[in-house]
Amino acid sequence: EVGKNVWQEEGVDSTDVNIYVTNMGSETIETGWTFELFNPTWVASREQWNWENYAFDGTGRFSGRTFMKEQTLVPFGEPGNFGLIVSSANQFWVPVEFLINGMPCGRPIPPPPPAPKPPRPPMAPLSDWCRSVVEVGATSWQDENDTPTVDINIYITNIGLTDVETGWTLTVIGYDSWVRSRESWGLANFQLSRGVASGMAYRAEENLKADRGSTGNIGFIVSSETAQFRPSQVLVNNQLCPALTPAPPRPAPPPMPTAQW
Repeated sequence: EVGKNVWQEEGVDSTDVNIYVTNMGSETIETGWTFELFNPTWVASREQWNWENYAFDGTGRFSGRTFMKEQTLVPFGEPGNFGLIVSSANQFWVPVEFLINGMPCGRPIPPPPPAPKPPRPPMAPLSDWCRSVVEVGATSWQDENDTPTVDINIYITNIGLTDVETGWTLTVIGYDSWVRSRESWGLANFQLSRGVASGMAYRAEENLKADRGSTGNIGFIVSSETAQFRPSQVLVNNQLCPALTPAPPRPAPPPMPTAQW
């Protein structure tokens, strides 16, 4: 029996769950029977009732032992009750595995299907002035969660014929495994969400002169669970900013005539 109210505990959805056990057999089961509850989305419990020897293995499995006289289970008699306040990563409250004295109890309930991954944005139109160079740090390190982490620098050059003032937006399409970023530079309103990093240039250094007259440098530190770091797309002002190629050589001026005298 799942409670009707859901609240947040340390940023995780939580509610109360009561378990009622009925003996459908022919022999009485005295109180003191043990149980295990498992749900892979369960992450914590701060309160329990009507049981002892509380244990949680950190992966969604709780175990304990009943001790109250009312929890003696006579055949087809009153159910024994115990419960807990549990926190779940996705509000899936019912145990998918329930053992009593090491034996399965009741029909297992399959876990919910994983949430579908958000679709990647379609290919953006090509910018007529923006070109980019992406530099991924040569050395990665482990962050506080032991996740591979690296710095990414992005250099934006204006190959167009008109100056572009700072204030242009940057969007970097990465991977779903990009889970955290603790620092950025050259970007206001920086955020990382579902593998996409974004922000807005704001410094005077990001005033981009026409015809490769200047280059703006922005970047961020990102942690990736799969150690994939090189982004698949760089967008500026919601337009694709492809890789910079060397400028074509300028034609040589015609030879100057030589005086004959």
